[in-house]
Amino acid sequence: MNFCSNCGAETSRRVPEGDNRPRDLCEDCGTIHYQNPKIIAGCVVLQDHKVLLCKRAIEPRYGLWTLPAGFMENGETVAQALSLIWQAEAKGVWTIKGGMNQLARAIEKLCIARGAEFTYNKAVVELRRSRDEIDTVVLENGSLIYADAVIFNGDPRAMPMGKLGNDVRHIAQNTNSEKRSLSAYVWGFDARIDAANLAHHN
Repeated sequence: MNFCSNCGAETSRRVPEGDNRPRDLCEDCGTIHYQNPKIIAGCVVLQDHKVLLCKRAIEPRYGLWTLPAGFMENGETVAQALSLIWQAEAKGVWTIKGGMNQLARAIEKLCIARGAEFTYNKAVVELRRSRDEIDTVVLENGSLIYADAVIFNGDPRAMPMGKLGNDVRHIAQNTNSEKRSLSAYVWGFDARIDAANLAHHN
């Protein structure tokens, strides 16, 4: 779309404030031109014999109660749309000011305040153990990090292949001959926010 069908002015394509995908916006009258199926998907969410209702925070019908519902997007199935809609309407979609990098920095800052130390851009060349526990990490510059416990978040085949020293060659032996997988574990979590004032979209 090059021109607004509402006033005739030129449009630009960008992500509107509070949205998550590019739209055609009129720079003159501010109209947002949505290109999506004109289908509204709604759902009834039940818990403990109660029905979830949402109080509208925007026009039309500002302040009135409704079921979780919203317009579908291009390429979405009804199930995909409802999966996002009920969560967005019930809990809101939270975004972090400054992006996900700021979340990592905030966690790092909290850990440092509690005595943790971080080392970046240094490859691990060896894991050492005394008795049955791994308690030493050797970095490429020769420095040693001593620990009560070590969590290895890398390819497990590195250990039986000897990439991390002889002390851990006996670990994860069955992974050495298995076909490599590009899959990953994905963790999701839901948490109550009671401190940082995050940007909120509903």
